Amino acid sequence: GGDGVLTMLSNYETFGCKIAGDFSFKIDPIQHNLPNYLDYIKKPMDLATISTNLNTGKYDSLEAFHADGKLVFKNAIKYNKKTDKR
Repeated sequence: GGDGVLTMLSNYETFGCKIAGDFSFKIDPIQHNLPNYLDYIKKPMDLATISTNLNTGKYDSLEAFHADGKLVFKNAIKYNKKTDKR
């Protein structure tokens, strides 16, 4: 099911780095020392939130699930391109 996909995504590595590692959980800009995170990311999304949404039946379609999954990676790419320091 969906949780299996999330586990696969959270463990996916390329060039020795876990791609979604920082986005496996909800980003707290203060706690994670990312004070400018919300300046760049207007709609935060993470794999833990997606898992909760799956388990509580929030998604009414595969497309909605897919859109949130894409948003996790879109946000990661956008934030990491805009900042030199995390």
